[in-house]
Amino acid sequence: SYQDVSGELTANVHEELQTTTELEASELDTWLQSNQRSTRMLSSYAVFDGGDRDEIERRLESELGTLPESTRAIHYLDLNSKEILASTSEDAVGRNVSNENIEWMVSSLDMPTASTVAVSEVYLSGMDEQLAFVSRIEGTSTAVMLVVDPTARATQFSSTVNGSSTRVVSGDGR
Repeated sequence: SYQDVSGELTANVHEELQTTTELEASELDTWLQSNQRSTRMLSSYAVFDGGDRDEIERRLESELGTLPESTRAIHYLDLNSKEILASTSEDAVGRNVSNENIEWMVSSLDMPTASTVAVSEVYLSGMDEQLAFVSRIEGTSTAVMLVVDPTARATQFSSTVNGSSTRVVSGDGR
């Protein structure tokens, strides 16, 4: 009957949507973890212990070339003043990240240990949406901040229903 076929089609669409949603969530989680690992790895490099700005800037530039295209910048940050001391983005040096209105979904810039990686919510910097990952450099009051373009990842989401869109929200719906 028509109702049986309609009900079966609806169930199939719901099942397909659920499967796609679970796959997208898993891939997003993998992407976030990969950026956290990269940030943590960068903050463990010995070059940051010495504080030689020229050497740090050269290393940041070198590392930016090895990271995914969605990586927009790598900053070397003073956690006390919140000032960017060195960066792959020249216009970022001297900026205070407190002025960026960044909300943190995992930890914050007051992270207690070097093993913690703070993860921001998506924020606007100029006209660009960005996501930041910050890892304290062991034994210092400095950190590495990896800035990525979340829209690059968002374009990889698939849509199983014509005309639909995907929206990523936190556990509390924000």
